[in-house]
Amino acid sequence: MNRAEMRRHALAVEGLGAHHRRDEYLQLLGPDESPEMREAMAGMSSCALTVRGLWRRLCIVHPRLHAPYQNAQAVVDVLEIAREAGAWHPLARTSEWVPTPGDVVHVYPPEHVGILVEVTPCPPFAHELEAFLAERVDGGQGPRGAAIARVHARIARTSSGWVDTRLDTGVTRAVTGYVDVDQVGEAFGVRPRDTDPGPAAAA
Repeated sequence: MNRAEMRRHALAVEGLGAHHRRDEYLQLLGPDESPEMREAMAGMSSCALTVRGLWRRLCIVHPRLHAPYQNAQAVVDVLEIAREAGAWHPLARTSEWVPTPGDVVHVYPPEHVGILVEVTPCPPFAHELEAFLAERVDGGQGPRGAAIARVHARIARTSSGWVDTRLDTGVTRAVTGYVDVDQVGEAFGVRPRDTDPGPAAAA
C-alpha cells in the first residue's frame, strides 16, 4: 500500500452508505464480521471504520484489522497501527507539515479521521502562517454518520497550532496529527500474489 493506492481506493468508495449501496458499504466496513455485527455497523459512525476497511483492502495485515471488531475501538485501531508502524506524526504548534493526498488526518474535538485526496496550497489569512485547501473522503457523514462522502476543508497553521475548518459548516477543529500511509504500507503491507507473479511465472 502507498499513498497513491490509498487515494485511488478512497475515491472509489465515495458515496457508499447505510442507505445507499448498503451491501458494498458493509462489505467494506466488516467483510468477515458476523451478520449481527455487520448490521450494527450500519448504525455506527464510520470515519475510522472506513480507514480500517481500506487498509484491509490494500493488503495491510495486522491483528487489529482481522480480529472480530470491538465496538467503539475503530479510531484506537487506526492510531495504534500507525504508532506501531512509526507512521503516526503528532502536530505541535511549530510543526512543519505539507498535507499529502493518501494520508489520514486526525482532528479533535470531536474525534474524527479522514483521508486526504486533494491538497492545494493557498494564500494564508492574516491570522495564519500557511494554509491549504483540502478535499477528503470521510466516513462518518450523512444520517447517523453512516455514509462516506467528499468533504472540503481549509487546513492552516496558526500561532496556536494546526486547524481544520470545514467549508460547508464553518466548524474548526484542531489537527492533532496525521498518519503517513506509506509508512503503514512498509510496516504491515503484503503484496497480493496475483499482482506480482515474479520471475518464475515469466519463465
